[in-house]
Amino acid sequence: MSKRTTFKPSQTSIVITSGKEVHLRPKGGDKFSAYLKLTIREDDNIAAIAEPFAGLSFVLALTDNNLLSELAELLEELGDELVLSTDEEIPICRFTAVDAVARTVTILLDEDVESFEPDPNERFPSRKN
Repeated sequence: MSKRTTFKPSQTSIVITSGKEVHLRPKGGDKFSAYLKLTIREDDNIAAIAEPFAGLSFVLALTDNNLLSELAELLEELGDELVLSTDEEIPICRFTAVDAVARTVTILLDEDVESFEPDPNERFPSRKN
């Protein structure tokens, strides 16, 4: 089965504020299928952490220094083309606004993606032999 690689906007827009964590996963997925965790840190950086519950996650480089001001410039340059996708090119979200002064980022989710609050008690499923 091939996955769609073209962004299809949903009706879900999320404003990320300083200190707020936004977790994104495929609709109906569990915590461990999460694509991404986005947060704005105190140093005016946006942290985009790929596969945050997979055991080995990594921070994505959205710009040279992941500064909000750099992301705002990139959004101005690329507009609707500033879509964040998985390494398999599955679209996750589109950046629609960045306010470096207010320290907010607004994203529009792809129609096959949802945000969720992770359950801290949910454990990685054990493998059965």
